[in-house]
Amino acid sequence: MTIRRGGDWGRLGTPPEDLPSAKSDHEIGEHLGNGVSTIRLCGGDMFATLGGSTSGSLAPTLELPIDVMRISFKHSRDSELKTRVASSHCILRAINTRGGWFRGNAVAVMNAQYLGEWDVAPRGHPNDGRVEILEVDARMSVRQRMIARSRMKTGTHLPHPEISVKSVSEFLWSGSALTMWIDGAKIGLVQFVEIQVMKDFATLWI
Repeated sequence: MTIRRGGDWGRLGTPPEDLPSAKSDHEIGEHLGNGVSTIRLCGGDMFATLGGSTSGSLAPTLELPIDVMRISFKHSRDSELKTRVASSHCILRAINTRGGWFRGNAVAVMNAQYLGEWDVAPRGHPNDGRVEILEVDARMSVRQRMIARSRMKTGTHLPHPEISVKSVSEFLWSGSALTMWIDGAKIGLVQFVEIQVMKDFATLWI
């Protein structure tokens, strides 16, 4: 059951024996893709989102249900439809490798709050039945992008007139090719992406 505002989330307990572990968001997705939905989490952006710490006891004691993203995509409009399951984020960015994040379109679909050192989606929650969509206007200047990037470290980049934000349970995008990353793994160029939130799909122990 997805969390309600002000409600309790998770429970203290003892995890199952021989619990598979994941040290990154990508490893969570690999487990989910292999049909494993209960995982001990030891690192990554979802780990940081859940308040995990690498210090102290190594034994997980907190059980937390999370939503995940079912991501369907095509490398071109006429190519085969492929599907991945992701826990934390999906990033779409302009092809221009020389300009990187500072040029062109950029879209972040966030189930986790963090993307590396950036606090990208401070208002999101990984068990609210939705993902946070942040879209950078292609016309946003390099200077404004530098300022926003600096403020992302503290989650103070929002609101911004050239960054649109919405919270949705489904996301559909198609257009000129963008480069896509899923949970930190580069997928390559895509021209079609559909994302559906799968509520309470996984259980993480931290």
